[in-house]
Amino acid sequence: MDNKNPFLEQEIDIREYFRILYERKWLIISLTIVLCTFSLIRSSMLRPVYRARAQVLIERETPRILNIEEVSPTEFKDRDYYETQYKILKSRSLAERVNKTLGGYQPWDNWGGRRKAKENEQKISDESRARALLGRVEVKPVHKTQLVEINVEDVNPKMAAKIANLWAENYISYVLDTKYEATQYASGWLQGKIKGAKANLEKSELDLQEYRKQNKIVIDSDERTSMLQQLFQKKAELEITLSENLEYYKEKHPEIIGIRSELDSVESKIEAEKEKELYTKDKEIQYQILKRDVKTNREVYEALLSRIRETEVTGGLKATNIRIIDKATVPRGPVRPNKVKDLIIAFLVGIIGGGGLAFLFNSLDQSIKTPEDIKNYIRLPALASIALPKEDDREAKPEFITSQKPYSTISEAYRSLRTSIMFTAVEHKRKTLILTSSGPQEGKTTIAINLAIVMAQAGEKTILLDCDLRQPRVEKSFDLNIGNGLTEVLAGKEEIDSVIHKTHIENLDLITCGSIPPNPSELLGSRRMDEFLQKVEERYDRIIIDSPPVLAVTDAVVLSGKVDGTIVVVKANETNRNAMLKTKEILESVQSSNLIGSILNMVETGKTGGYYYYHYYGKYGKYGQKHKKQEQTT
Repeated sequence: MDNKNPFLEQEIDIREYFRILYERKWLIISLTIVLCTFSLIRSSMLRPVYRARAQVLIERETPRILNIEEVSPTEFKDRDYYETQYKILKSRSLAERVNKTLGGYQPWDNWGGRRKAKENEQKISDESRARALLGRVEVKPVHKTQLVEINVEDVNPKMAAKIANLWAENYISYVLDTKYEATQYASGWLQGKIKGAKANLEKSELDLQEYRKQNKIVIDSDERTSMLQQLFQKKAELEITLSENLEYYKEKHPEIIGIRSELDSVESKIEAEKEKELYTKDKEIQYQILKRDVKTNREVYEALLSRIRETEVTGGLKATNIRIIDKATVPRGPVRPNKVKDLIIAFLVGIIGGGGLAFLFNSLDQSIKTPEDIKNYIRLPALASIALPKEDDREAKPEFITSQKPYSTISEAYRSLRTSIMFTAVEHKRKTLILTSSGPQEGKTTIAINLAIVMAQAGEKTILLDCDLRQPRVEKSFDLNIGNGLTEVLAGKEEIDSVIHKTHIENLDLITCGSIPPNPSELLGSRRMDEFLQKVEERYDRIIIDSPPVLAVTDAVVLSGKVDGTIVVVKANETNRNAMLKTKEILESVQSSNLIGSILNMVETGKTGGYYYYHYYGKYGKYGQKHKKQEQTT
């Protein structure tokens, strides 16, 4: 079952972030100061820029003054119309109209403002002026309305207002001119069509009249049809009259004879009319074709005449669907540079950018800084953290700070180290301990001496062995000048008793390196070394061994298999993670190395990580000093 507290892990991660930021605080502060200074200098050098705003209304329909349809209608039901108008407002042609109205726009920039044209300078083209003017105009539709804002920026507030108003006025003029041009074009086109329609009508009428003359057509088919109907009706009436009179008179009666005579005359006329209709049928078809041509040409001609009259009327109207709602006024103050806003942005960019650089440099920095780095990256226990000496502690030698400053924060850290070592092996005591590191100058000798002192102060009989047979420092640290040492014992030239030396620390003895041998690794890995350690273990409760770096030579690796525990010293902010991982890999390759943990040395207490580990040490150190003063007073 996993008993880890996720909230505690999250707190540790947040503290790690704060540690990184605090560690790189000067980078963040420096970047922020530089950016803020640059922002202030830039704001003071920039010319004030003013913004004027005019507002126009673009309606969907043109006001209907007359019930006549215009040549160029402006009614749209979708967004395309307004998008088109926005493009017209930002068009080069409109900028050219405004530039012409101004008499030549003089461009300006944020640093030098509007410069006056010199005689020897090349003349700016109208196209360049229009392009520069267009770059200073912003068209901004007002959301969910038919209003459009025209914003103009200029170093001269009066010029900004003037350009904004001219832009709106020229936009309306442009729309009206476009309509007028469309009307004029339509009028010209209609005039040409009317001439052609008139000529066609006259020709069709002449052709119809000529056809009538040639074929002697007096009445048309409609008239002839009406005559036949009258004859048939007359015939029907006579037949009815004849039928009624036959009831009273006989065939020979004069009345009956008169009716039959009249009926025969009507039938003769009907036959004559039928023969005449059949005779003129082919001519009638051509006649109807010519007649329809006349009617069609007359309708076209009359329609064109009506449309050209409407066009002439609408062409004279000045109605448009665009109106100026708010004219631009002279702005009271500049819109930029906004020193406060720019300063806030520079400050935020400096803080955020500096924080990002801090995390970037931290990710690029492979050195070990805190005990968390040892736990997270090396996967080793951090037995203790030893700080750099403070001003009060610099009076004592670093190698003897636990004896000369027993109530200091660093001394308390060494006592914490002694406790941590004791708890690494509860069932059996770790008598023989070797201290090593991945590289030189990481403080192994200093830690070895102070660890031996706190062991001796705890009442345990302790001996310190200098097994660095290449660059020994223990003898020099104790200000001794002893000729014989460990080398002579391993070489069989001296006995153990002759190389053991008492120190000024109670319960602490010392065996120095002696002379530097040509084959240190062979001596330390020899059978005599095993016998030597066995004899020493019989006499002492604790054996502290100072050894060379692991990555430099193999001496420490050889010794790690002969001791009860191996401790690796890590120099804060200097020891590389990869080097430490390689050291761990080499030591763990020895099955009996008993790698129990590491010590973070030379921690800077001014940083968050060091402060965390020495906050309580400092309290206990002050408590010890207070207790010592009370004893002295008593």
